[in-house]
Amino acid sequence: MRLFDQTSFYILLIGQTLNDVFAFLILIIMSLLMFGFPMIMLNMNRSEENLVVEENFSFWLPNMLLNQYELALGEFNMDGFSNGPQENLCWIFFILATFFSQITMFNMLIAIMGDTFERIIENKELNSTMTKLELMSELSTNIHDEEEDNMFFLYVVQPDEAD
Repeated sequence: MRLFDQTSFYILLIGQTLNDVFAFLILIIMSLLMFGFPMIMLNMNRSEENLVVEENFSFWLPNMLLNQYELALGEFNMDGFSNGPQENLCWIFFILATFFSQITMFNMLIAIMGDTFERIIENKELNSTMTKLELMSELSTNIHDEEEDNMFFLYVVQPDEAD
């Protein structure tokens, strides 16, 4: 797909976007952990009917990450908040986590992706040509003629002083 004009641009755009989003992924994982640990602690003193974090796995860490990931996507599991100890604290962490994960972090992601798109679209033709040249450079070792191996050329280009 890097060979054609239209698709080579989008391949470069996808690669640059993934490269630019890498630091954001570290931040989002840290934010999931930041709000997940208190929810797991609040989950410890609860009965099976009033769990704050559902037990989908046998270990607490994947349960916590899944719970916070679903919360960031808008899947709210608030059934276990009431009728248990620290009900108000559960609601406070829930509100903070939804505000931070959904509004702040995903708007940051949109801004990063928009900035990358703008930077790549500015030089669309240049970036498309650069991507195709990189592909040809990668494939140049496959196109090789034994007769041309012994022939070396040196081209010297100088500006014309008369112009």
